[in-house]
Amino acid sequence: MKKTDEERKLFWDTLNGLHENSQECWDKLRAVYKPPEALCRFRSVNQNTLQQLQENKLFFSSADRYDDPFDTYFYIDYAKVRSGINSLKALVHTESPQQIASILEENGFQHLGNDFLVSMIESLKQTSPNLPEMEKDLSEVRRKVQQQLFSICFCDDPLNESLWLKYADNHSGFVMIYDMLDPDVFQCGREAHCENCFMNQIKPNVYPVYYSDVKYDATRYAIGVQAFNMLPPLILEKLSGFINLDWEIEKISLIKKKCHEYDQEWRMLCPIVGPNRPCIKMKPSSIALGLRMPEYERRLVISAAKVAGIASINEIIIGDNDNLTMRPIVE
Repeated sequence: MKKTDEERKLFWDTLNGLHENSQECWDKLRAVYKPPEALCRFRSVNQNTLQQLQENKLFFSSADRYDDPFDTYFYIDYAKVRSGINSLKALVHTESPQQIASILEENGFQHLGNDFLVSMIESLKQTSPNLPEMEKDLSEVRRKVQQQLFSICFCDDPLNESLWLKYADNHSGFVMIYDMLDPDVFQCGREAHCENCFMNQIKPNVYPVYYSDVKYDATRYAIGVQAFNMLPPLILEKLSGFINLDWEIEKISLIKKKCHEYDQEWRMLCPIVGPNRPCIKMKPSSIALGLRMPEYERRLVISAAKVAGIASINEIIIGDNDNLTMRPIVE
């Protein structure tokens, strides 16, 4: 079932109001979440896509590798970030650790204890050369944020003309269709070597993308990314309650500029990033070949689909009503 614009907005508004990883927040999100009955992934024909089709594999990509440099539609308040950096530099360079600890205690950090706060400030004083470097890194913070976001893009309509043009090589590619009501779609964990793969332990969530002309303010996440790159692990552990990034990855990943709304996209988000590019095994329920696919490529795709165990192989045609439609390939 296709998700309406109103349903996408309701989901986004609910997500945007979440600020902690609690059962209550999950319940609020589930209350407005209508899972897709089918997901579709459009592909051009090349060696990589044929191999992935044959092996039932889908690879997650980081947002900085997508074709749209503003794929994640957020903004960063650089003035606010610079102000915070300058304030921290001024404190570190002009006040004693004890004085800074007292200021932090007055602003909600008292539970960390005076001794730890003093130790933290002394550590920052020793690493103060990193503060100018942190400001220098602001020019790359968008790319750094995008590098943290891994997802796989889908839509819920195999006849989406916009995606046939954009991602299926102008109708010369193919679309993989996943029946999300079929328990056999997810193949992870069914082979011996899957035991040590984290994808065997989790099932990534699939969310609808929201389209808007209002950017999401990702300043807090950008500051968190910078802090995690700069601060020692012990300090980060103690500050975890104050560097709260719950739901930030979802919010940044699931908003795109309104001009892309014809894509009607869904995204599978990878909650954990391992040492290698993550992938998941999903078996399509069916595939459909583009109406402009050359004959030799048709044979390659059909062969790969049969190796993958896909029983339903179709082709896209222009129907009697001059719209795209799909029919089985009879051999």
